[in-house]
Amino acid sequence: MVYTVGWMSGLAAWLATRLYRVPLLNGGIRNAPFTLSRRQRIARWCMRHSEAIISNSKAGLQAFRLKDAPQSLVIPNGLDFSRFEGLDTTPASEPTICMVANFNEYKDHANAIQAFALVRKRIPEARLVLVGRDRGGLAACQEQVGRLGQEGAVTFVTDTNSPEQWVRSCWVGILLS
Repeated sequence: MVYTVGWMSGLAAWLATRLYRVPLLNGGIRNAPFTLSRRQRIARWCMRHSEAIISNSKAGLQAFRLKDAPQSLVIPNGLDFSRFEGLDTTPASEPTICMVANFNEYKDHANAIQAFALVRKRIPEARLVLVGRDRGGLAACQEQVGRLGQEGAVTFVTDTNSPEQWVRSCWVGILLS
């Protein structure tokens, strides 16, 4: 069996699996775009010619127009709730929004920060906690927070592998991708 993700490896894997008569498993759906790029249309073709298609959401299969493909399977991203056992259950004293996501091109911290600035106009005591490792986007986020005058209301947590306490204490959890 060959497992592939993406359009280029999908094409190469499709050819190889046909030559060697082995099953092709395609796990390339990890988002749900409004319109498919050329590469995503090629990936969709590869998926249609796979023995199995794996997506992390029904929305992804629908976006790629593969929700009715008999070989499609959804394996959702999960959350192990036992990670929260034994933590302080007291919520933050002020309305707190938390986003756990590495600072990179795939996560939309910019819109989260922009939306938070609008929230603060209605709820001045609101706080935003952004938890994640810097993967090239942290400086831009910090600059945006400063430009919007939100420095005292936004906390950046970049040094933890255990975000549970931050998530547990927030009032609202968000994730923009």
